[in-house]
Amino acid sequence: MKQRNLMKALEILLKIATFLLAGHAISHLIFGSLGQTPSDKAWNYGIALVISLGLGGAGAGLRSRLPSPFNRIATILTGVASGAVIGFYYAGVAAGKDPRWAIAGAVLGGLLLGGLGIGFKSAWMEIVIRVAGAITAYGFAFLIGATALTMLNVGYLPIGLLLSLVSLLYLWFTLNSIISPSRSDLK
Repeated sequence: MKQRNLMKALEILLKIATFLLAGHAISHLIFGSLGQTPSDKAWNYGIALVISLGLGGAGAGLRSRLPSPFNRIATILTGVASGAVIGFYYAGVAAGKDPRWAIAGAVLGGLLLGGLGIGFKSAWMEIVIRVAGAITAYGFAFLIGATALTMLNVGYLPIGLLLSLVSLLYLWFTLNSIISPSRSDLK
């Protein structure tokens, strides 16, 4: 009984730590990318952020809905994409916002979290990937939702409505990644 309570407490602490680390990194990157234009130096990083958040969020949201070999691929994709975003941020901050180190951190973070999804089949690694994926999906929903509001505000109704639907889809992905059962929940 004590060991079970200890494991549950450690699982909760791991979820909170992953939430704080991923949430901090993704929120800083999203707010830093808002308002970027194609002429800005950071535009390419913003595009990479959107792609990484989109892939990681889709993988997180669809993971539990896919049949067996594909849900494993979605888990690995979520790990790679969310690990790349988190690695990019923390390596960039640690290196004084040097883009070379940030890119190296993205590669290392993607390989690390994606590799954990491939190599280890423990409930602990699934928790990290699952929470990071949920934050990634929510970050994408927020970023696309903010862009949709901008488009609707300036009169680009078709694009604004389409982006609004994409944002709602990623909110569903976020909820689906949070409430779908995991291996740790099934034990």
